[in-house]
Formats: sequence, C-alpha cells, structure tokens
Amino acid sequence: MAYPFEMHFHTDEVSPCGNVPAAEAAAAYRREGYAGVVVTDHYAAYNFARFPGDWDTKVDAYLAGYRAAKAAGEPLGLTVLLGLELRLDGAEKTGEPALDALRDSINEYLVYGVTEEQLRRYPALYTLDEKRLKALAEQLGWFGAQSHPCRSGMRPCPAAYLDGVEVMNGNPRHNSHNEDAASFCRANGLVGLSGSDFHEWEDLAIGGLDFAGPVPDSATLVARLRAGEFVRICAQKGDA
Repeated sequence: MAYPFEMHFHTDEVSPCGNVPAAEAAAAYRREGYAGVVVTDHYAAYNFARFPGDWDTKVDAYLAGYRAAKAAGEPLGLTVLLGLELRLDGAEKTGEPALDALRDSINEYLVYGVTEEQLRRYPALYTLDEKRLKALAEQLGWFGAQSHPCRSGMRPCPAAYLDGVEVMNGNPRHNSHNEDAASFCRANGLVGLSGSDFHEWEDLAIGGLDFAGPVPDSATLVARLRAGEFVRICAQKGDA
C-alpha cells in the first residue's frame, strides 16, 4: 500500500509567497491520493517580524496555516504534520569560514519532527547558525535537510550539518538545479528528498515521498526518513 506525502508545502495564511489557502490545498492533496502533507511555512526573521505581539502570539500566527490544513485535511483522511522551512537570516558570523560563507546566502532548511511546544520553548530559531541548529536537532530528534541547495543565491551547506538534501524540488518557477543537488547528496551520503515546493495551484502534487508504511506522526516520519523507507515522487520529466 502506498503512503505518499507532500514534504514541502506553503500556505497563504503564513508564507508571504503562498497563494493557496491551507484548507483548499489540503483537500486537493487528498483528491490527488496523498496520505499526508507536512506544512513547511517560511520560518524566518523577515516573516516573524510581520506577526504582532509576544513570542507565543507570534507562534500562534505562524501555526495558522498548519492548523487550517489539519482541521480541513484530517476529516478527509489526510495526515497533516508540522514542519519548517527555516532561513537562518538572523544568524551572526562565527569565525568559522565554512559557516560564515553561508551568511551571504539565502539558504533554507526543511526541518521535520518539530512540535508546537518546542517552537515556544526554543524561540527565534533563525538566529542559530547551521552548527548550532544541527546540535539542537540532534538533541530534540529533528531531521534537517537543505531545500533546493543549488538554486541561485544559495550554497550547499557542509554535509556535517545536514541529514538530507532536497534533490527534487518541483517548483516550476525556479531552476533548482536538481541534478546538481542530487550529485551533492550522493557525494556526501545524505538522504535525498523530494517536494513540490507548493505555493500555487500549478505546483500541486509534483513531488513528495511515497513511504513504505503508515506515517501517523512526526516521530514516525523522522524514523522513516532516517531509514530511507520511501520512494521519491517526481512528476517533472528530467528531474533527479
């Protein structure tokens, strides 16, 4: 039995570049036969600056798309999990050349396994650098992958700070150089992921992962990612 999941999903409610309401997108993914979606709205200093109030209030605003997708999707049989697309745009230089070179990039990282409570307990994750993010991820059991690492303006992160790489990014409005990302992933023994990078209706169900068994929660998701128990979905001809 197939368990396809969308791994890279933005909502109109939270991501400034998202243009589809979460409830409508969740229903559409279920119609496409997906078992689940991971909501990965943009977690970045520029985005949180838009949200008023204290940190707890900002987190509630950030969770709006996830909660709307969950409320609409789960009655239809769609599993909706929480993730992040994290940009470390508040991180300072460390004196380590390999890390400091990334401060001039617009790198983004998909984080899976995070909980609502952790978002409140560990504020402003965008102020971390990749080394500190990796340490926190290991402490809390998260899985971290660089999204579209070879897209213009981005640089592949040192592999020591990654669990995986998005080797098939389906967004049709960007050249993500998926073949280059796949080469980087293979050369460094990382887990290769696929995601539609859903923002618009034209992005629907282009990518994702088809898991070997049920994925009812984030802990299971991380375990299946680490074990490589999936097949990449790729609806775009010629991508990795």
